[in-house]
Amino acid sequence: MMLKLSTMKKSLLTIIICCIAAFSANAQISLGGRMSFGGNTKDGRFDMNLSPDICYSFGDFCAGAILELSFTNKNSKGSPQLYSIGGTAYLQYYFWSAGPVSLFAEADIKATREMYSPEEKAELRWQPSLSPGLEIKLSDHWSVIGYLGEISWDSLSSTWNVSFAPSDYSLGVYYTF
Repeated sequence: MMLKLSTMKKSLLTIIICCIAAFSANAQISLGGRMSFGGNTKDGRFDMNLSPDICYSFGDFCAGAILELSFTNKNSKGSPQLYSIGGTAYLQYYFWSAGPVSLFAEADIKATREMYSPEEKAELRWQPSLSPGLEIKLSDHWSVIGYLGEISWDSLSSTWNVSFAPSDYSLGVYYTF
């Protein structure tokens, strides 16, 4: 019995190594993300968002994860502050490329824990979405990725959102190893 188990472990390990080697033959790891600050002096509102991103590209696909950190100070008149922390898992498919420009579609699911200070309880929010995107390679290692809107669902409000407005566009800078 011990011999069969050992042989089985070796076979499973060999299969896993072969799968990893097949995927990593043309694979690349990228680091990047987005950062934003905003506010309104009339209302005393201030927003800050930080979203570092790591992804793994193989062929026409890219899979990654984003850490989401944000803070909103509603106003200076005692309204609650909103802190949120969460993560996003995504899969991108690159369907068109010409020189340094590529188009892709992204499917993702975001989970965030939103905490209001001081009086309200924390809430968990799920937001699956689909987004079209554009990547422009600036060099062998640097690129800029832009998202051109999204179709999403929000678990807290149970609403669908379709948006392609310029205010919903976003850019990220990435370094590929």
